[in-house]
Amino acid sequence: FGERRMEKTRLEIKPEVDVFDLLRVDPVILGMIAFTYEYCTQYNLKCMITSLAEDVPGRKTKVHSDFRAVDFHSESWGDFHIARFQHEFRKVFKGKGAFNKAGEDRPIVYHKVDGGVSHFHMQVRRRNGNRTIV
Repeated sequence: FGERRMEKTRLEIKPEVDVFDLLRVDPVILGMIAFTYEYCTQYNLKCMITSLAEDVPGRKTKVHSDFRAVDFHSESWGDFHIARFQHEFRKVFKGKGAFNKAGEDRPIVYHKVDGGVSHFHMQVRRRNGNRTIV
């Protein structure tokens, strides 16, 4: 973790993210990170983990502090890769994601929160089986 960068794919971790939180995240989140790494490697794309468990003022839910979510910034991916990545991701993680307000299993969304930068939000459901909202 020395430079916090994997040179081959340019998978980076934002300096504010505590890399030791990777030891505490839900194991499915680790799979989601690995899937993202593999996608970036395959298509020579770069991305950055921008949020794991850190407390961010104004955050509306506790999914990050509960170690059930990760955010990725995907600068310069373009619409094709954003759509393709989500499609492939949903196939692999079907049945493991949180539920949206319509009751759909949604392990990933690409969105912008409160005027911030568009990013991928990946989230798993609670282990006790309760339905959660993205």
